[in-house]
Amino acid sequence: GAAYGTAVHRIMELMDYARFRDPDSVTPGQVMQWIEELENQGKIPPEYRQVLRPRPFLRFLQGDLGRRMGRAARAGRLHREQPFVLGLPASRLREDFPSEETIMIQGIIDAFFAEEDGLVLVDYKTDHVENGRQLADRYRTQMVYYAKTLASVYHKPVREIILYAFGLGGEEVRLDPPEPEAGSGS
Repeated sequence: GAAYGTAVHRIMELMDYARFRDPDSVTPGQVMQWIEELENQGKIPPEYRQVLRPRPFLRFLQGDLGRRMGRAARAGRLHREQPFVLGLPASRLREDFPSEETIMIQGIIDAFFAEEDGLVLVDYKTDHVENGRQLADRYRTQMVYYAKTLASVYHKPVREIILYAFGLGGEEVRLDPPEPEAGSGS
């Protein structure tokens, strides 16, 4: 489970949108050849190739999100594996915590990209769940903090939050972005 999730995230970090420019013409064999090349170049360990299959990545590339991310990558507007640290007043996490204390939250944003009307936040999930609602409920708070961080750093609103659910056959689970905070410039 965890090894698969780590392998999927690494492949998505390295996804070669220039190579796979025309998703409709990409074959499973071409995806597997690329994964083998990544192993030969030392970019992924051999055990990743053992747990990965090409179809989930092909499904991603041929779907709406994959196409949008490909366009963003080619335009230089796609960002992947972005670490962040966010300081919050402790009272925002729990009312009984002192507001003068700061709690640091850190994480890594899988991907985001800019479109004309704002930012699109993407998080890849490999969880085994029954449906997208379970996934949304599980990760809603995390994604709200990620979106607030992006809006604050880039001074642009986050218009979409998408959980790309590998465990649900590539379902795109959409979450409502948080309202822009006063003075955030969004």
